[in-house]
Amino acid sequence: MKRLILATTYFVGIAGLASAQTSSGPLSGISKTLNNVGFYPNATFVQLGIASPDQGQETGASEFVSILDMGADLDLGKMIGLKGTSVHFQEMVIPKITNLNYGNQVGDVIGGNPGPYIPWAAHLQRFTLEQKFLNDKAFIEGGRSNAGDYFALATCDQQFACISSTTMIQKNAGFAPPPYANWSARAGYNFTPALRVQGGFWKYDPAFPFSNGWESYHYGVPSGNVYLADISYRTDPHKALYPSAYEAMFYRNTLSQSDPLTGQVTNGNSGIFLSAKQTFWRKNQNPLSTSLSAFVADVTEFNGKTGDGLRDNLDAGLTVQGMFPSRPFDSYGLKFTWVRLTSDEQAYLQKAQLSSTGSPYTVGPNEYGFGTDATFVLTPSLIFQPYATYILNSNAWASPTSTHRPHDGFNVGFTFVALIGQMAGLGHYNYP
Repeated sequence: MKRLILATTYFVGIAGLASAQTSSGPLSGISKTLNNVGFYPNATFVQLGIASPDQGQETGASEFVSILDMGADLDLGKMIGLKGTSVHFQEMVIPKITNLNYGNQVGDVIGGNPGPYIPWAAHLQRFTLEQKFLNDKAFIEGGRSNAGDYFALATCDQQFACISSTTMIQKNAGFAPPPYANWSARAGYNFTPALRVQGGFWKYDPAFPFSNGWESYHYGVPSGNVYLADISYRTDPHKALYPSAYEAMFYRNTLSQSDPLTGQVTNGNSGIFLSAKQTFWRKNQNPLSTSLSAFVADVTEFNGKTGDGLRDNLDAGLTVQGMFPSRPFDSYGLKFTWVRLTSDEQAYLQKAQLSSTGSPYTVGPNEYGFGTDATFVLTPSLIFQPYATYILNSNAWASPTSTHRPHDGFNVGFTFVALIGQMAGLGHYNYP
């Protein structure tokens, strides 16, 4: 699948569809000259908005985040004759963010956790050196990056609201949330254009979010290593009538885990991520005709003694693409989300809520979300994605000592993406 660098928003899939319609812009001539010598600049603007009108511990909360993502890929083969060698650079700037405390106000896993917490205005997202060999089938890459750019990719179109690819992957597996980058190395082999095997290492630095990505290391802060082994199969959605996307990833996080109830410390944790997305029906042989897809993604932690208190996390749903012939890139989705807490986390919440509110905590360890979303490709460079989720059995996971009791209800949001580089006529770097 052709990757666009939209690391801050997870929009690899839908942005790839939008970029199928290339457009000329005022910088297309300059871009062609730059591309010919191996320089591929890019720029993206993203506006996020989330709100919890009647759900969570403190209802009526909202958060808005503006993101400017800029960078470039350098093909050193074209530039200086180093065949198969490239440099990747991405920097993110936050012009404006409101209500950094949104996640703690809402307080639960499904509704509260997706809220970005980015107190610093600028962050290095990626600065790596990549080398391809064996006819570009094999690759190695090292430097500063975010593991979520390569592993445990989301399966639903509204990727900001794909809980399975964010909550447990970040909290449990040790992926730093976007936009935070850590020292890393990965290597892999593409057996076919669709089938890839890869492994990776990331240094987990818990000093984020109070970092900008350029620091060498935060000495004195407890840290760990994240080890990943992954196999994936993804067909090109521009070419396949029935696109497929399957992934299986094992993770090992060596960061010490402190049990929320007992305080017992264990040496890291491990688990597995499994995902699948398959288009199973299409109206006719036209690749832009109406289609139906199903997706599922699950993260399971093995030992049940993690510091974050999360045990299982699942998303599943259906997506209809091109419902209206005049708008072949638009999609509409239905989604179900399930989160299960560990037994010690559940006991800890019961104890903390009884102490803070004076009444028993009656919420069970399972939280559920029933949602709908839509993707509107307004132009080849402008994408708008609203969503709404009704959350049942809302818990107090993020704010266990709050005096407010959690409420079931709706969590809503939107994402607006402007591929300003594409609008300007910048070319795209072809990822393997």
